[in-house]
Amino acid sequence: MGRLIWNPAWETGIATIDAQHREIYACIEGLFRSIRQGRESEEIPQAIGFLLAFAETHFRDEEALMDRSGYPRAEGHRKSHGRLREMAKSLPLEPGLDQEDPAGALLDFFTEYLISHICEEDQPLAEWLRRHPSASGEGPRTGSAGA
Repeated sequence: MGRLIWNPAWETGIATIDAQHREIYACIEGLFRSIRQGRESEEIPQAIGFLLAFAETHFRDEEALMDRSGYPRAEGHRKSHGRLREMAKSLPLEPGLDQEDPAGALLDFFTEYLISHICEEDQPLAEWLRRHPSASGEGPRTGSAGA
């Protein structure tokens, strides 16, 4: 099983969003460590519960930023959140439940979320927020990557 390495290109330049993405990343990294150490049966349910709850908080925060800023792609971004919520409902929350590799399936899901959602949905949102900081209440960080 591989390892997910944080890529600075995933930085959006929006402090709130980046901090939450880093928290999600840290939890995924913890899952990788648990699996490599053979502790997934003890730690997966707790970690998945945290990830799902935190992702929901993150989605709400992003959606509030979209609302405040008048983000023109808000509906599509919300639909992406909805698809991720639906996909998460089918995740095996306990190891060994009718899947050959439930830990791998979980990691694949969250890795896909982290990478594709940031690149396809959050980066355009961040660009909008950088161009409309007074409407969103979120300004860019000094020295942020953000492109």
